[in-house]
Amino acid sequence: MLEFLVLGQIPGTHIQITFAWYLFAALGIVGYAIHKLKSHQTN
Repeated sequence: MLEFLVLGQIPGTHIQITFAWYLFAALGIVGYAIHKLKSHQTN
C-alpha cells in the first residue's frame, strides 16, 4: 500500500508531502465520520 502513496515535492511549489500528511488526512476523515455517526444516532 505504501507504494501507492506519492511522497515528495509538489512541482512548482515548496510544499513537501510527507507520510505525516497522509496520517493527518486519515485522522480528519475518521474524525468526521465518527462525528456524522454520533450526530445521526442522536437525531
